[in-house]
Amino acid sequence: MIGQAIGWGGPALAPIAPPLAEFWRLPEVMRRVGLGRSTIYRRVQEGEFPAPRDLGGGASAWWAEDVLTWMRNRPVADRGRAGYRGGSHVADAAAQPAQPEVP
Repeated sequence: MIGQAIGWGGPALAPIAPPLAEFWRLPEVMRRVGLGRSTIYRRVQEGEFPAPRDLGGGASAWWAEDVLTWMRNRPVADRGRAGYRGGSHVADAAAQPAQPEVP
């Protein structure tokens, strides 16, 4: 649309989503990121995960956009893991020695 409207015929630019303005309590954060309570709090202490915000009255929660940003910027951990095979085994097959042709 935008690209076509100004004549360069490229694809229309997708609108940028506004930040998600809500708080998530621990069970929701655990569900979204797939980590357990202890791992989340350990990573908060190590500076590797966003810290919860104090809501007052002894309650705390995570700002949803902080968690979503962490999720978007997180490297894929499995790729460095020993034995990771990925979604396609084409590269593995190419790395195998060629079998001699049988006449």
